[in-house]
Amino acid sequence: MLASAALASAALCLGGCRGERRPDAAPGPTALSSVAPARAEEPRPSAALTPGSTPDWSRQVGRCVRLEGYAGGAKIGPQLLAPGFAVGVVLDDPGGDEAWAKLPTSGRVRVEGIVTERADLPVFVPKPGEPIEQGIPVPAGTDLEAARRRYVVERARVELLRRVADVETELGAAVGRELALGGVLWSMNGHYWFVHDGVELHLEGAEPEGGWGAFHGRTLELRGRLARRPMPRLDQILLKARPDLADAFVLDVKSTAPHPPWPLEPCAAP
Repeated sequence: MLASAALASAALCLGGCRGERRPDAAPGPTALSSVAPARAEEPRPSAALTPGSTPDWSRQVGRCVRLEGYAGGAKIGPQLLAPGFAVGVVLDDPGGDEAWAKLPTSGRVRVEGIVTERADLPVFVPKPGEPIEQGIPVPAGTDLEAARRRYVVERARVELLRRVADVETELGAAVGRELALGGVLWSMNGHYWFVHDGVELHLEGAEPEGGWGAFHGRTLELRGRLARRPMPRLDQILLKARPDLADAFVLDVKSTAPHPPWPLEPCAAP
């Protein structure tokens, strides 16, 4: 299933969480490689949410860059979701799209490749009374030639930075604790969930200003207490009026903040 992340739709992975709860997990601070312990200061107000900075891609054209983000997908191919922006990815072999599709959705990855500019976004202006075209609708008056353009990381290599099994194990050990987690917010049919390094978490508690729907397909940092209990299966949202229950991680959200930025670095050309 696909969901919008920028102008295009980012792919959704709706599989249920399969990690097992560790009954010996004791409450208290945790120090995991990607699960940050919640800080002691007062929660940051949700209303303060602002998007992260987008790189000046025009200055990077023709250069090799290295950047981190979360694996997503779009109608026109793989896409890297990062704090403040999304960028297309073209892998360095004919089977690149298939290899990307095998990555866990919203799994944390590192990409290296050459920045180029393309004019291939399938944009169109809807016309009243006419059938909807295939592509990305844009408002009347839009400069279609400009709207077709996008930056892409080509000849790319990708590395999965965290295995889902490892992330599930770390989260299982942190059940009952208050954490600050980075990831991507997804929604479908009024259901909202958060994917942290490839692992899905159901959400409860405080919503940001504007509600979860305003942050669909965006990177966020959520702070809250982690639990694990039976919840409706996300992969059955469109299949059943009452999805089956399955053991899942649940985050009782206390506050929402912008995702911490990751640097864009130079690299050796592939």
